[in-house]
Order: sequence, then C-alpha cells, then structure tokens
Amino acid sequence: MSESRQLQLLPEQAPRQSRTRIRGLTWDHPRGYDCLADNVAEFHRLNPDLEIVWDRRSLQQFGAQPIEVLARAYDLLLIKHPFVDQAAAQGLSADLSGIIGRSHAERISRDSIGPSASCYQWGTGIYALPTDAAAQVAAYRPDLIEKLGQPLPRLCTAVTKQAIGSSARGR
Repeated sequence: MSESRQLQLLPEQAPRQSRTRIRGLTWDHPRGYDCLADNVAEFHRLNPDLEIVWDRRSLQQFGAQPIEVLARAYDLLLIKHPFVDQAAAQGLSADLSGIIGRSHAERISRDSIGPSASCYQWGTGIYALPTDAAAQVAAYRPDLIEKLGQPLPRLCTAVTKQAIGSSARGR
C-alpha cells in the first residue's frame, strides 16, 4: 500500500474502553478531509463506541487504485460522483436511502448547490453523500463593464474577445 497520512477522528480527552474501529480513505486536500474533521466532536458525542481512522492520500494516489480494490480495503470511502454508478452496479457501496431516511435525504438535496446531491444517486438509491461542490462561477463589476461601453458577455468566447479588445485599448 502506498504511503498515506492518517487523520484519526477521536477526541483526545475521551478515554474509552472498547471501540469499534472503522477505516476510511479520503484525499489529502481540505475538500477531502475538512468536512470530516469539522464533525468529529458531534460524531463522537452521538457514537462514543466508534472510532474512525481516515487514511489520506494525494488525489493522484487516490485515483491510482480501482474502486473495487479500495472498497475491499476500507469501510468508508470519500468518492466523487463519477464512481457512483460503478459502486452501485458492482455492490461496492450500500444504498444509504434506508439509513439516512427520506426527510434527511430531502434536506441534503435542498441544501446542496444545484443538483449536486443527485450526482450520488443511482436508480432509486443513494450511494454516497455530497461533501462539497466544485462549481464554476463568474463575477463582474457593473461599473467596469459600463466603462467599457459594451454589453455584458454571456459566453466564454465573448469574455475572451472583450478582454483582448479592452487590453489592446489600455482598459
């Protein structure tokens, strides 16, 4: 197994006699582990007999092994949506619908950015939960657009054309 960093989700001050250890894998980036670390205290308050240890790998290392190999080695995987269909079809991920319940699933969907929650559904099941959203966004300053005397561009090609033209005019 390649070298990895661990993030152990256990409060330091909480000595416990017997815990069930769960192993998880995420990638070594704030988008991969901040959402996990931010919820440690509440998770352990609700589940004092569980210990979760997360291995962290670079995104390159994370994608180097097939999901079926990772699913055999870990109890939990932080996966991205392109793997959901494979995980569901091959039985590598459990349908979470019955575990999280309909009202919680609806809340997750409602609170997610755009359709990001639906990316983790396959058929009628939910096979992963969103932890973040990578979204391309654009912003502009109306005062600068007005100074250019041109309409607000609506396409990437128009943005590029306007930028080149503005730069050539020293704006």
